[in-house]
Amino acid sequence: MAKRPSLREAVQWIALNDAAGDDDLPELMAGYISVLLVADLFGKEPIDIARRVYTERHPEEQA
Repeated sequence: MAKRPSLREAVQWIALNDAAGDDDLPELMAGYISVLLVADLFGKEPIDIARRVYTERHPEEQA
């Protein structure tokens, strides 16, 4: 049985797998093909997904 996709899991996957060693800012990550794909699939803006990925990679920066 197929699993229903979730935005949270997609963001986590990008954070762990797509250029995970890089410390790019969201403005740069917004151009990642994985970010563009997830944004398109979930009807979001690429910068929104990139910011979520950045937050996933840098939880210590949460206010």
